[in-house]
Amino acid sequence: MLENRIFNSRVNPDKITFKEQLVGFFISPAGMGALNALLASYLNLYYTDVLKLTLVWNGAYLVLLPILSKLLSILFNILFGKVIDKTKGKNGKARPWILISAPLILVSGILLAVLPSWDLNWQLAWIFITYNCYFSLAANMYGMAHSLIVPLATRDVKKRNRLSIISSIGSTFGNGVFAVGIFAMLILPLLRVDPSKWLLALSCYSVAAFVLVITEYYFTYERNGGETVERKIKIKEQMKMLFSDHYWVLIASLTAVFAFGTEVRNISVMYYCEWTLGTYEHATEYYALIQLIGGFPLWAGAVVIDPLVRKFGKRMLIVIGMLIAAFGDFLEFGLMRNVYGVVCGAVIRNIGLVPILYALSSLFADTLDHAGAKNGRRSDGAAIGADNVIRTISAGLGTGFVNLMLFIYGYQAPDASLTVQNPQNEGMQLAFAILFALVPGICAVVMSVIAFFLDVEKHMPNQAKPLEEKTEN
Repeated sequence: MLENRIFNSRVNPDKITFKEQLVGFFISPAGMGALNALLASYLNLYYTDVLKLTLVWNGAYLVLLPILSKLLSILFNILFGKVIDKTKGKNGKARPWILISAPLILVSGILLAVLPSWDLNWQLAWIFITYNCYFSLAANMYGMAHSLIVPLATRDVKKRNRLSIISSIGSTFGNGVFAVGIFAMLILPLLRVDPSKWLLALSCYSVAAFVLVITEYYFTYERNGGETVERKIKIKEQMKMLFSDHYWVLIASLTAVFAFGTEVRNISVMYYCEWTLGTYEHATEYYALIQLIGGFPLWAGAVVIDPLVRKFGKRMLIVIGMLIAAFGDFLEFGLMRNVYGVVCGAVIRNIGLVPILYALSSLFADTLDHAGAKNGRRSDGAAIGADNVIRTISAGLGTGFVNLMLFIYGYQAPDASLTVQNPQNEGMQLAFAILFALVPGICAVVMSVIAFFLDVEKHMPNQAKPLEEKTEN
């Protein structure tokens, strides 16, 4: 069906144009960037404060929900990685799945805020199903396909670096403007007054993501990785080939720690603003300061990261950047109740995050090229499947860890009948600071050590050439 000309890309197949960079790599990722950021930061808040799920099974339901769901995600990732590798056609191997994911994102994103008036056990089953429809199916399908767009767009390492930066800027734009600026400051206060409006809010963001995902399909093109190899290789053998490359093991480890630390911080930031840094009634003000002022370096970094990568390389920038980020995190923890100190720490942290946010997908592409040149065959489907399994497990563990801390320290959901909420206990307040700042800081130090050994760039650009030459030799 996708061979019909109405599904043809709207960009030049021979070269990357300004239109493709602007629409396909900058504007389009903003939709899922906003929706994913919203759900990462606020869905758990919706579950604990609106649906009161911390009271279910003595808190065990919210601990088990993300962990068990990630097991389904792992199964999907493994199967879908094989499907991507077997996908062939003039529209590529990844782009068709971006298009297919669009309606799934629309429907599943809306259903997250729908709760039928059923018996409690049936409601819990419904929450589990809708959670997995979005995270295990729709978002996973899009995420795996989207992760391949930069590696498959071109063999040119310099152009790939630029596309990686542009795509990351687009996602950051969606996060900063629509998830932080608009949702946190304008929409979230209204949802606290009228929780029934969660359905309308998620519907609007899901529709926007749906439109921009389709736009990404039409304004990108795959120019790399279209080689054919006579011998078919089983997924087990592909995985063995990948993990025999120590650079792949390093990039996988880096991704795992990054995903865990990011998930813990993203989920805990609003709790921290509500109960540790400030008060529940003024939490959105503190949140805006941390995310907007503290996040400003991420915007400024987009201007300087490209020349810095060309001068110093991705690896060394990430090594130094993560140490800077760790210092910012530890400063936040040390000044956990001082809003100015925390904002200062957030600024320092985000200065350090600039290299990994804008260069990680390009470094991932370099690793794919190295593994492909070493083994004589690209294993894009297996690689992206393994990468998403790692991200999925790490994010699930991060979510489960946060909810476990909520249970252990006795989190009390807000009482809608109170004008001024009672504070959480001291242990819970300290736990929020640990989740928000200390855990990400420790992760940043570990990531700096891993990145130090990830010197795959020294093999580029010689291994970014067509793989037919390696296979023929």
